Amino acid sequence: MAASRFQALGFSRRFQRIWNSGHRFQSSFRQALQEEEKHAEGTLKNWKRISLFIAIPATLTIGYKAFFVDHEEHPNPDNYVPYSHIRIRNKAFPWGDGDHSLFHNDHVNLGFEKTEEGEEEEAELAPKKDHWITKLIVDYLMDDPEENRKKRNEHMALIRERCDEYLEKKRKKQYPPEPMDFEGINTATLRATELGVDGY
Repeated sequence: MAASRFQALGFSRRFQRIWNSGHRFQSSFRQALQEEEKHAEGTLKNWKRISLFIAIPATLTIGYKAFFVDHEEHPNPDNYVPYSHIRIRNKAFPWGDGDHSLFHNDHVNLGFEKTEEGEEEEAELAPKKDHWITKLIVDYLMDDPEENRKKRNEHMALIRERCDEYLEKKRKKQYPPEPMDFEGINTATLRATELGVDGY
């Protein structure tokens, strides 16, 4: 009986030690978790404040300045001086007149050999060119549907006819193939008599 009590006391002491160490581990883990949550919450609040009070107003201000203020007045460009080292073209561009780059803007970029008065007169005389997309849309809207249907049917009939010809050639067996007549080909080709065998 005394031995069993002693064993029970020993077991309970060991169990208390295990329980207390586990409880201590849980409490330290819980404390570290709470500290991490507080830190994360503080960081989140900090970034919210930075976004609301710094990033968004700065973006709106810069956007307003870029879209409205900077485009109100363009400074007048100085007179263009055509130096010999500017715009050297070894090869013309494959578009337009071949002298202007693909991103050339007539209103902003300098480098016109013509005077502004001459350009204004040319602009008044020359009709305004439509954009290629506008031309496509107008052509599409102005097309006659009956004529388009007729062209489409003619095209389909031609394709059908060619398909039938091809299938007919495939059905006919051309066996055995005719041998090539090398002597006839040789006599048919004109060859100068003074040239040698190799043709030189």
